[in-house]
Amino acid sequence: MIENQIRELKTHKEDLYKILKDMLEWEEKNYRVVSNVEANDRNLKKLFLELHPNKVRITLLKLDTFLYFVVLQYKTFSDEITTSWIHEDLVYKERCILKNKPENISHQLITLTDLYELAEPIEDPQLVVSQSMTA
Repeated sequence: MIENQIRELKTHKEDLYKILKDMLEWEEKNYRVVSNVEANDRNLKKLFLELHPNKVRITLLKLDTFLYFVVLQYKTFSDEITTSWIHEDLVYKERCILKNKPENISHQLITLTDLYELAEPIEDPQLVVSQSMTA
């Protein structure tokens, strides 16, 4: 059974930034932006890559075995900037499939599943939601 626990990534944030950077580069090479919404979404994610990782709150929710909901939040003096996405951890999935092939690169890469395991459980998820809504 999947434990749908909200966790906050407080360490190894640079690793999540690396995943996000790689994801954006892959999308730019393989997908054409077809709407202003998609363009704005990519630009917002790129903006987060310019912010220092320690100034960004990273929240993760495991939805299924390889599926996560990722939220990045940055508080300014007067507002909050937030972006989120559903992330399918295909690298970890490949690692599981190729568990008997430790030479495969999937065993050397940090995955979102690895980061979720390092993240700290949030004791009161309602507090997270209410803080986001009032910020």
